[in-house]
Amino acid sequence: MGEGAMSDASYQVLQVSPWELHGGIGRIANYLHQAYKARGIKSSRAVGRKDSDDPDVWQIAGGEQGIAQLLALPLNTIIHLHAPDSWKFELAALPALTACFQVVLHLHDAWLLSGGCSHSLDCEAWESGCDGAWCPPMGCKGSL
Repeated sequence: MGEGAMSDASYQVLQVSPWELHGGIGRIANYLHQAYKARGIKSSRAVGRKDSDDPDVWQIAGGEQGIAQLLALPLNTIIHLHAPDSWKFELAALPALTACFQVVLHLHDAWLLSGGCSHSLDCEAWESGCDGAWCPPMGCKGSL
């Protein structure tokens, strides 16, 4: 292990995602959760929608209440945020979280980079403020 690296016993990983097992986000977070546990790393998940009886998975509230739940975690927790736009994460809380914890932002789309557009592809509407009425790249109503 490199200099300054933590041993497996000195930290724990909490993955935060909107869903436990639903969709790609839920499956990826669950795969990582199981892989951490198999390597002896203490791992848990906070999800918006709980689907199983896994005791290491708990339901997190949205908005300020969810941020308060995260800020109450032990300081040796690495917080892995999956698709923060999907569970009503407050971006304004990021400085408070990163002041206390190591935080990983897992971008499953371009939302955080564009300011709200999940997949701009060849569309440039996000640069000037997409009205969200119709998203040509996605072929559906936009989210802005």
